[in-house]
Amino acid sequence: MQAWLALGDEAFGASEYRSSLPSTFGPGGSAVMGGSAASDSLAALQQHHASASGRHEASAARLAASLAAIPPDEQRLVSFAHLEHQLAACREIRQPAEYSAWLRVYAHALADKGGQLAERQVRELCDELLGPLDQPSLSSHSQPSLDGAPTAAHTPAAEMAETAPLAWQPGVLGLCKRMLLREVVLPELTTNRALQRILTEYLDQLGGVTV
Repeated sequence: MQAWLALGDEAFGASEYRSSLPSTFGPGGSAVMGGSAASDSLAALQQHHASASGRHEASAARLAASLAAIPPDEQRLVSFAHLEHQLAACREIRQPAEYSAWLRVYAHALADKGGQLAERQVRELCDELLGPLDQPSLSSHSQPSLDGAPTAAHTPAAEMAETAPLAWQPGVLGLCKRMLLREVVLPELTTNRALQRILTEYLDQLGGVTV
């Protein structure tokens, strides 16, 4: 979109995923990158920004009180915008481990709190990860490990392919999109019985392609 992306944006103060936890923790309190955040990770960058802006000085009680005053529908919209921002930020600074972690949180949020818009948003996400059924997947041997270690996937050709316009790309940050769909997104959809039909539909389609 050729637009600026503020990695430490304070526009999501009403998000329930806004946290004052140290950067050694990722979304949902899970440890990332072996329990210590790399200096160039999104978690570390955002913690540095929060410390510089004084956000961590606010007490947990004050934060909880401010969130309680926000209408639930507004909080839900801000929370989803926040999750989408985190995914975009992880892509821009090339952090596959954090991208996968935030994708799992996003999928769970869609299943748990998506409301009437859940089915449309779930389909948009699943369609992007599944792609055209006649297109091959990203070769499994070229995927990076989730700790962000560089592999053959991070070649100039692979990076150019990820940023090529229009055509569907089988990978994101060197991770196979269909693998992310099968192992990260679809398991989270099982928490919502109303989405079982969609879950079955995409599992059937994945059965007909090579992941």
